[in-house]
Amino acid sequence: MQIQETQPLELALHTDLNSAGNADVEHVVTKIRKELDSLHTEHAVIVKRIALIRQTLHGLAGVFGPELLGGDLQNLLSFRAVQAGTGSRGLTETCRRMLMELSTPVTVHQLCRRIQERCPDVLANNKKPTASLSVILRRLVEYGEAENGLDDSGKRTWRWASRDSEV
Repeated sequence: MQIQETQPLELALHTDLNSAGNADVEHVVTKIRKELDSLHTEHAVIVKRIALIRQTLHGLAGVFGPELLGGDLQNLLSFRAVQAGTGSRGLTETCRRMLMELSTPVTVHQLCRRIQERCPDVLANNKKPTASLSVILRRLVEYGEAENGLDDSGKRTWRWASRDSEV
């Protein structure tokens, strides 16, 4: 997919408004709305491709070891800091790791407890950890990295997307 470069929005808007007059302002707004919709669609496709590539690299690193990826990809995927224990993993990367390790779907509260037990520094300064985790988990679903569902009691659950079992 190739992203089209367009003239700056301000220039297009100014040119269209001056040449079209006030009567055609709705036409300009419609044009801008279509452009925005197109960009949102492109963004969603790009985000999904990035997630697929990340998942593939994580899988390859899991099978062959993270050194296979080289330093630049390890840095992009946060392998170095995590493996060496020298750096602090971010909350999103921690969520990814925890979901990959778990064999069953978990609720936000279960995931939060697990992170607090295993990586307390990641949530140390977070005032609303479950809210933060919910946002991250929804984003991971958007990226295609996680899946959500409901458990028997109707609570929302989350799991890593590469698992074969149903949520």
